[in-house]
Amino acid sequence: MGGTEAFVFLTKDLYGNTVSLTKRTWEDHILVGHADMFGKESLVQCAIEAPTAIYESPRGTNRFLFDKYDVVPNSDRLVRAVVAYEAADIEEGSTTGIIVTTWMPRKATAGPVGKLRYFSGIRRGNR
Repeated sequence: MGGTEAFVFLTKDLYGNTVSLTKRTWEDHILVGHADMFGKESLVQCAIEAPTAIYESPRGTNRFLFDKYDVVPNSDRLVRAVVAYEAADIEEGSTTGIIVTTWMPRKATAGPVGKLRYFSGIRRGNR
């Protein structure tokens, strides 16, 4: 993470790791490819801070998918954020990560997901 980089937010994940979303990624990638994410920065931050589930990504050993269910009113969609960390052992709470993309699939099984690393125990529709 560069010292002069502009951030949409900096936060801590479930394990205490610092996770950032850069303005550049938000504006030049996420909003371009996933226009439905406009105005949903706080939902992405919520997915990082209090995820329903965390999956390993099959597209990189240090990448993880953070899912948050039941955050979009009157919608069956969940929020998914992909975080690239400096180290794969995120449970130690001593690494940093950057959000590389985020979108709102209808199912947790949408797209490639790897091994489940964390589950809150809260099923969809159970708030």
